[in-house]
Amino acid sequence: MNKPTFPRELASLVHHIHLNEAGWWDKGIRQLLIATLWVSSESLALADIVEDLHTNFEVDIDGRAAAKHVDNLCSADVLVRLPSGKFKITESALHAFETKLEHSEEICAAAKERFVTVLEEHCPTLDGDETWDEFNENFLLPLVRDIGANTYRLVSGGSPALYTTWLDEFLQGYSPEMHRGLHDAVVSFLNPHNSDVRWYVFRALNAYFFIEAGSLTDDTLQTLNKMTQLTPSFTVFVDTNVLFSVLGLDESPSNEAALLLMALIDKLAARANIKLFMLPPTVEEAKRVLRASRDSLQSLRVTANVAEAALGMGLTGIGRTFIEECRKSSSTLSAQDYFGPYISDLVSVARSKGVDVFNASLDDYRSNQHVVDDMSEQLNYEAQRFPNRPKNYGPLLHDMILWHFVRDKRPTYIESPLEAKYWIVTNDRRFCRFDAAKSRRLGNTVPVCVHPSTLTQMLQFWLPRSTEFEQALLGTIRMPLLLQEFDAQAEQVTLRIIEALGRFEEVGDIPTEAIASILVNKALRQRIPGATESEERIQLVRDTLIEEGIKLREELTEAERKAELFEREGTERQHTIDDLESRLGAQQADAQSKARLLRKTQARERELEEALDEMEGRRTSNKRIAAFVLKHVVAQTATVALVGAATYWLVARLTTGALLWPVTVGIWACLLLILVWRIDSKGCRDTIVKEWSPFRRFHRFKIWLFSAIGFIVLTVVSAAVWYYITVCFPRTFGG
Repeated sequence: MNKPTFPRELASLVHHIHLNEAGWWDKGIRQLLIATLWVSSESLALADIVEDLHTNFEVDIDGRAAAKHVDNLCSADVLVRLPSGKFKITESALHAFETKLEHSEEICAAAKERFVTVLEEHCPTLDGDETWDEFNENFLLPLVRDIGANTYRLVSGGSPALYTTWLDEFLQGYSPEMHRGLHDAVVSFLNPHNSDVRWYVFRALNAYFFIEAGSLTDDTLQTLNKMTQLTPSFTVFVDTNVLFSVLGLDESPSNEAALLLMALIDKLAARANIKLFMLPPTVEEAKRVLRASRDSLQSLRVTANVAEAALGMGLTGIGRTFIEECRKSSSTLSAQDYFGPYISDLVSVARSKGVDVFNASLDDYRSNQHVVDDMSEQLNYEAQRFPNRPKNYGPLLHDMILWHFVRDKRPTYIESPLEAKYWIVTNDRRFCRFDAAKSRRLGNTVPVCVHPSTLTQMLQFWLPRSTEFEQALLGTIRMPLLLQEFDAQAEQVTLRIIEALGRFEEVGDIPTEAIASILVNKALRQRIPGATESEERIQLVRDTLIEEGIKLREELTEAERKAELFEREGTERQHTIDDLESRLGAQQADAQSKARLLRKTQARERELEEALDEMEGRRTSNKRIAAFVLKHVVAQTATVALVGAATYWLVARLTTGALLWPVTVGIWACLLLILVWRIDSKGCRDTIVKEWSPFRRFHRFKIWLFSAIGFIVLTVVSAAVWYYITVCFPRTFGG
């Protein structure tokens, strides 16, 4: 078979829908949770499991979703919660996991061995290991990504014509003389009668199903947006509790979901039009709660030790946040100082976090009969269902006004979350329960109130999966962790996908835009908890497609007319852009020239500065050397000369003529020794003089000078002693 004529993007969306209907993403996440604990080889806390999921597999889930999966695994006796709060794999589940992992590795090894065998038979000159890696990367995985569930046909008796196009592309990476042999090797390898090969391909399909169930590629999302001609638009009104979570004022378990929602909205800024608003009653209710919190905490003087004690008592909500800030503060923090900015400038603070005020007059809703009826009903329900802690009149009135206002903003009849446009996001389960009951009575399939995690799940539809995510899951190291058994459930899901693809391919006269619109709507409805739908009959699908096709044909004529107008405007704008680009190019060239000149000037300035620094250094060195010469060479030499002359005069008066010469020479030699030692000692202490070339030579020959002068002293002393002996004891020596 050639590459499918049915758009690959729609086929990918069909996979995504049916796999999520079968719970494939949840199944894969639970498998990765087990793999994460197995890789770690130690017990982990829930937060560590979430972090390791991202590190090892590029999978991001919030703590609430992770807790749900971990609880399911604990209920199934796959995981066990330790007294420390950490989790580990039970011994029986660990044995079963490692057995399956070993079996997966054996199948991978057997498939590789089979491939190397047929390769040696048909292409003995090719390296088996290298060609196996290229076969997986450049043929098998691209084939599975392109045909998805149709891979089932490949190893269920299908002919080689199923993969001819992909095989031709794979062969292009080799020299022409290798094509025939390599072609026969691949066909022989993909023999459906070989169980190892069949299971290897099925498990690769299993891994691809998990990736496809998680999210769509960027190319697929862009193509779907073009097909449906819809820009995702969500106007979201935040409830008071979500506003507090966004502002970081409420320490509650739902904070994480709200913060993840805000982070996702930032990521989708270029892909979807998502705006967060708060109504004036929400602003007033938030200020009322903040003022009440301030007044109740105003009398407290919270020091660091008091804060530590209070936090240990399990405080929650706004009070805990205030105590936490007091503990962090270096000085005593009063409730007025903490809550004051939020009370006086709540709108400005909220805008800085991305939540604006939706200025609308809501006075009529206070007397609206529907609001009054719902208020009465909810007051009775709260009193009966929650007698100890019912909602009072003020919060209920806020909820009813908010719900009816958003409901009135929506179209009268909607089928898809995309058509709804207006939403309420809240952490209040009672509010969501009211919305669910009200929507059922009105026949609405799309809720008005959703939890932040539900809205996050919907919006993640437009967040494309990354290449890092695919590589982390299909990498050769991690692949055995995901390539588990292709069980009966997997086979049933595969057949349902093949049947759905065939059903849509038969509707050849219906525009793909209509099919894309229906599939996107179904995918989004799937992401709202409780918004399930029964299996539609084929005829109903056909009728819906025909209606969509007629509507699109009517819109096509108008679109073509607008396209011509846009084309003319585009041509004019292109001329303007070309002119601006030419001007910009000239300005950039001028700027580059000036930058080069500036760099040269700066380099020259640095050279001059370095030269001046060098000259200043030399001048300083010369001054030090001159001072040394004058002080320690010239002055001390003159001193030695004077001392020597005085000594000679004194010796000449006290000594006979025969001793005059030896004594004088000895004294002068000693003075010279002292002079040389003094000059060398002083020069070695001065770092500049020490590096002076004449001084280095003087220092090098110092020993020789000492030796010569010492020799002279010894000679003179010997002569003097001899003279003294011969004069004083003439008889002894024959005198």
